[in-house]
Amino acid sequence: MRRTLWAILLCLWPMTARAADPAVTVAEQGRYATYLLLHLVGSETYTVAPSSGGAIMTIRSSLSDRGNARASTTQLWVGSGYAPQRLEFKRDTTPACRSWRAATPA
Repeated sequence: MRRTLWAILLCLWPMTARAADPAVTVAEQGRYATYLLLHLVGSETYTVAPSSGGAIMTIRSSLSDRGNARASTTQLWVGSGYAPQRLEFKRDTTPACRSWRAATPA
């Protein structure tokens, strides 16, 4: 019982330290590895940051398979109730005018 309590407290301690720091603007972040047939072929990182009236989720992904490297950035803007407002996808090797955008009507 005592070990379980200490394990829970140790897991929650970094969260309380981060929440007490007002300078931190990232609400959540993470990293994933992408595998193809048991081989590591890429990675994906994401951050969720608060913005005025909602949050912005930014996803950066990269894949490399048989010498072909592809990287992209996706941003999702959500409102205060986490309803999607705008989605933007861009490959890193294309010009800015060739990005894909979608928005919901206001």
